[in-house]
Amino acid sequence: MVKFVIIEKTGNIKQVKSDIINRDVLLKKCKFTSGDGFNKQHSWAVNVNGEQLNICLYAKSKGRANSENKYELPPPLDSDLFFGSMAVVAYGGLGQENTLFDCTEKIWTSVYNKLMGGFEDLHSEEEEEEEYVPPEKLTKHGYKKGGFVVDEEEEEELEELEEEEEEAEEIDTTEEETYEDSYEEGEELEELEEEEEEEPEEMENEIECISELSEEEYLTE
Repeated sequence: MVKFVIIEKTGNIKQVKSDIINRDVLLKKCKFTSGDGFNKQHSWAVNVNGEQLNICLYAKSKGRANSENKYELPPPLDSDLFFGSMAVVAYGGLGQENTLFDCTEKIWTSVYNKLMGGFEDLHSEEEEEEEYVPPEKLTKHGYKKGGFVVDEEEEEELEELEEEEEEAEEIDTTEEETYEDSYEEGEELEELEEEEEEEPEEMENEIECISELSEEEYLTE
């Protein structure tokens, strides 16, 4: 049993196998009733695990509207249009062109990525832990100092902004302290004024009490 790949119209990939692989078998596996336009469209010479292979694509170049295959193929087929499902089969290299080899989904995916110029594994990047940056290496706004996030000009602007904010905070603090001091001084002044206002009255009362003589004392004198 030889394994090969079917690329469905939607772009979905599935792995199948067959004892015999020829055009008729591939036509049937791709679920075509007519073989019009169904042929080997291209062959990519690749090295898989030290083995020279020819990865061949069988596809239909004619078909009905809205039955176009949505799978993006590697160059030089990246601008060509094919219909329905496609088959990917592996044959041997020089001297083994008629020998079939397994072309599993894993092998095709690896070859495909290589032919497309290589892809970054975005999923694994998302799962990577964030780099720990010590607090002293961060700006006040949380940016990494000297890192790729902030260039030199932006870093200088952020530092100036931080200095302005610190100065503004100091001014605000000074104003608050001055206001509190003024408020306390004002309260003390008010208390003093009240005391001064109260003292004369008490003194007057005391003087009045001292200066008054009873009628008997007055007559005695």
